Amino acid sequence: MIEKQEWYSAKELAGIGGMPSTVQGVIKRAKKNDWVVRSKERVKGNEYHIDSLPIESQLDLLKPYHDAVARAGYDNLEIKTGALETKTASLGTKAEKPSAFTYDSQILWDNATGHSQKKRDEGLRRARLLGEVMSCKHGGESVLQAFKTVAARHEMSPSNLKNWYYGVNNAQGARHYEQNDWAAALIPMHHGSTSKPDACHARVWGFYCSHYLQRSRPSFKSAYRRAEAIAKENGWAIMGESAMRRKLQREVSLHTIVLMREGPVEANRLFVKQKRDKSCFAAGQAVTGDGMKFDKIWVDWGDEIINTTTIWVWADIRTNYMMSYRIAKTENTDLFRLATYDLLGLSLPEYMQIDNTRVAANKAMTGQLNHRYRFKKKETDPIGMLQLLGIDVHFTNPDHTVSNPGVKPIERSFGIGGLHSEVVTSPLLKGQGFSKKTAVSIDLLREIVAGEVNRFNERTKRNTPVCGGVMSFKQAFDESFSQSTVRKATQSQREILLLMPEMVHASRTNGEISLKASKGPNGKNRYWSMELAEHKGQDLQVFYDPENLGDDIVVYNKNQMRICKAQLIVDAGFNDTGSAREHAKFTQRNKKAVKKIAENTIRMDELERAALYESTLNNDDIEVPEVAVVAGNFKQTKKVVKGEIIDSETPEDMSLNFQNVIGTMRENWGKDEFDE
Repeated sequence: MIEKQEWYSAKELAGIGGMPSTVQGVIKRAKKNDWVVRSKERVKGNEYHIDSLPIESQLDLLKPYHDAVARAGYDNLEIKTGALETKTASLGTKAEKPSAFTYDSQILWDNATGHSQKKRDEGLRRARLLGEVMSCKHGGESVLQAFKTVAARHEMSPSNLKNWYYGVNNAQGARHYEQNDWAAALIPMHHGSTSKPDACHARVWGFYCSHYLQRSRPSFKSAYRRAEAIAKENGWAIMGESAMRRKLQREVSLHTIVLMREGPVEANRLFVKQKRDKSCFAAGQAVTGDGMKFDKIWVDWGDEIINTTTIWVWADIRTNYMMSYRIAKTENTDLFRLATYDLLGLSLPEYMQIDNTRVAANKAMTGQLNHRYRFKKKETDPIGMLQLLGIDVHFTNPDHTVSNPGVKPIERSFGIGGLHSEVVTSPLLKGQGFSKKTAVSIDLLREIVAGEVNRFNERTKRNTPVCGGVMSFKQAFDESFSQSTVRKATQSQREILLLMPEMVHASRTNGEISLKASKGPNGKNRYWSMELAEHKGQDLQVFYDPENLGDDIVVYNKNQMRICKAQLIVDAGFNDTGSAREHAKFTQRNKKAVKKIAENTIRMDELERAALYESTLNNDDIEVPEVAVVAGNFKQTKKVVKGEIIDSETPEDMSLNFQNVIGTMRENWGKDEFDE
């Protein structure tokens, strides 16, 4: 059996934890602190009892006994040493000197903030009590006596002060820290009960989580009762209801619970929202638009149709000022297009924010634009009118399952206290519009909307960063608009929005254009202009008025350069001589115009052109080289002799040869036949 050593000499104590490194230092401290001492039995010198030593020294002396107990296999050895109760004892061997203790003050205080205020107050109280101990020590008292003095003053046990100062259970005491860090170092480290929770079978816990975490949102008690029934049926273990609730809070985060039970929109509310500064834009530089339905008002349009109505509004992003709007029966492309036409009367914005809907993301307005997820994208699609105007279009996502649908500032102008509620509650309605029988006329509704838009813009004391709780939206807009450099749209640019675009293929013969939009029982309308002949066989983009297909159309090439205006070619009846006469005159005028242009292009006549070119010729300066070798020609009538060309036959020879040829022909053909 391993026995405990209770008495130690100064030599054995030198260098261990809490002790000086020399024998003389140990003896001096023993006298100063009044350690329990006795003389050795057989040799000179004194021995000191372990109970009177500092706690740190006692732990170092007992450490070898821990190792010996582990090696010997003893589990329940109890050794009482006065104030210290432990299950270990020293073997009498000298302990190794512990390594120096270091710490980071910043990390220590950061950890302190993770504890409750109650524990932080307790650490501060302990630091103040040890501060009084240090004051007594500086007054001349020993450390042990200071512990007793302060403990008596506060009616507490000296061992508590001793443990806080020297440390206990392998914890570092306050003496290892700077005194200004004691309040953080002395925070209690215990965390309440550590008893093991009730057991719960994995299948039961899995069923409970899958049933409780669903969009039908069953109550906690209902989910627990179902899990309890399954556990009972299969003989599985299940914890109590309160323990199950604590397990849920401990192992499943609030974000997961909200996401699975209430959906992504509510889960997004748990995250911090980003604030954006609208003052980065000038007034009229950036706009946001959206359509709104007056779903509480029945409107009589005067054509036997009584229905609700829709408005499209463009607002300035910086100031929320409503810049333009249009009213129509339904939200459609024409409503969006014409409201944009009115917008360009004030400014040509650089930045535009709209929803990715079938109306706003239509091909006519935003064709060929990236991130359009409406309609199938084709290479032959026309380039949208907004791109032609040089506007940077940004789409928002109105899907509830992905993001908050009210992401655009204009939508917050439609809600409570906004345009919709103000129009519906207008005194001018006089009890009209709440049913089909009391439908309000469209003219009265237009009057009410115009007045409420003005009231909305001119309402003062707007609590926004730009208005500062003083100005109205209109005042803020006018102030910025008058001091900013804003783009203005020309009349030609605005006129594009009065038309609809279409991609066409010019005829390979003369550049004639046919519109799909005009297709009817008599075929498609045909348009032509002389300038189109230069672009025959090419793909072109045209703009037309859908309500007046007989008007001229505007033609652009692929590079978005304007070519011309093309006129409608009206088909006529086969026996319509008047139409034929008019078409002939039209053709004749064009021919004369072409001829006149050609004459102006070629101003020189042929005689002047020949005389001008003749001056470039100089025949006197041309040198003809002598002939060196001449190819043979056996039928030639001339020959070269010493560089001169002479006749090879005399006239007499030629006559004789001719008569010979005639005679030969008479012999071959016969005399009678040849004479005929």
